[in-house]
Amino acid sequence: MALPDWCTATDDRWPWPEPAGPRAFVQITFDAGQLPADAPAPKEGPALPDPLRHAVAKRRAEYLAGRLAAGQALTRLGAGTACPERHPDGQPLWPAGFTGSITHSGSCAAVVVARTSDYLALGLDLEPLMADQAAQRLHTRILTPDERNRFQTALATQPGELITTAFSLKESLFKALFPATGCRFWFQDAQVVALQSDSARLQLNKTLAPQYPAGRHFDASITRTGHGILTMISVPAR
Repeated sequence: MALPDWCTATDDRWPWPEPAGPRAFVQITFDAGQLPADAPAPKEGPALPDPLRHAVAKRRAEYLAGRLAAGQALTRLGAGTACPERHPDGQPLWPAGFTGSITHSGSCAAVVVARTSDYLALGLDLEPLMADQAAQRLHTRILTPDERNRFQTALATQPGELITTAFSLKESLFKALFPATGCRFWFQDAQVVALQSDSARLQLNKTLAPQYPAGRHFDASITRTGHGILTMISVPAR
């Protein structure tokens, strides 16, 4: 699928140290200022849903770039060229037999996709690095008391890095589990129990469904890009 002129670059290199396995990743950078007012879609590309037709250019560009990236990732897994449409609640409607997650920040949209025979759920989130002062203001909202104790050194010395990473990890967890459970949860309902430079482990503090009880752990991948901190959570099918 040819990209429109307002999309500036595509990158499908796997960004984490762990092997990609049967997953596909695509990132598209874009210039929302170049998006035409009528936002024409490329041939066989995504169309704007009605709620976004009159949105600002940045919001329309984020949506279209995310769907274009998803279409390319699905193609890499043999799912054809169709871009996922939008559920009324805003979630992507993935083709039968596939799951994925879309994220965008600034001038970048990214997606990870897999077959449901390999992964039950995927969560992907990209966040620009938070300033230290803002992180200090927000840390009690984002971190649980246990996390504030566990990561007190990082909170004192690198608050922006820590809070951005924790925020992104919990967003990735939500993106992975909300579609599977239909249960909303918040920052205090999960905690980071282990954190390395390129990986983390999270624990649910709240039961979302019988297969996702409080206390269940999830492994996450972390990387730093020119657009911010990118995190991913994959829930294997077996």
